[in-house]
Amino acid sequence: MTYAEGIDSLVLQTMCEEPGPWTKAELRREFDGNLDAEDAVSRLVARGLAVKVKGDFFAATASGRYAHEVGEAPQ
Repeated sequence: MTYAEGIDSLVLQTMCEEPGPWTKAELRREFDGNLDAEDAVSRLVARGLAVKVKGDFFAATASGRYAHEVGEAPQ
């Protein structure tokens, strides 16, 4: 897993497990500015795992929630 994929996974996890929708700024604060959450949201949107819902708000898509659940499934 690349560094960017790890960040994307953490952001998607947050979007799936915590009530939302989220703004990019809220996600950046959630990680104390230590992660490039804004770029992660853009990558998740480009892959169809998140969607811009209104204004500056983003949420995980059904595909994103499924990918998150499958990624957590015991092997």
